[in-house]
Amino acid sequence: MSVILFSAVKVGEKNNLTLIKSRAITSGAILKMIFTSPDLVSVSFSGDKLVSGVDVVIEYEKNKISILPSTLLSSPQFITSGGKVDEEAGTFSFSAMTKDKTIITGIIGTFKVVTKNKYVRETTNLKFKTGEGGSSVIDAESGKNILINTEGVQFSL
Repeated sequence: MSVILFSAVKVGEKNNLTLIKSRAITSGAILKMIFTSPDLVSVSFSGDKLVSGVDVVIEYEKNKISILPSTLLSSPQFITSGGKVDEEAGTFSFSAMTKDKTIITGIIGTFKVVTKNKYVRETTNLKFKTGEGGSSVIDAESGKNILINTEGVQFSL
């Protein structure tokens, strides 16, 4: 197999040919959870656009752990509200609004979890619910959901 490279320059153009790198860029935000022992979960995001607010819906293993909604604390950049546990569905949800519209990355908030069986060390997973009625990150300019990816967390209590 042979490859032929072809290049053209307009007659009279005095500039040299240069290699221009091209890459596909997906613009948006990523939600992530981080566990800090002994019982703290942080929710953060990173992206390339200014964010006005975030809706977080977390799915958890309801037979292994409980989420303590009263422990929900916002970071200095956000104001959180909600903190609702749906024990039947195994979800924890809350909303957060930025204090100013200059945030493109940071911690949204933190909350605590407890094991349901104090005598057995449990390994469990938390993940973001996405899609209809799930987590979203709202672009400050367009008002659209710019969530492109999520990273849950696995830990032991």
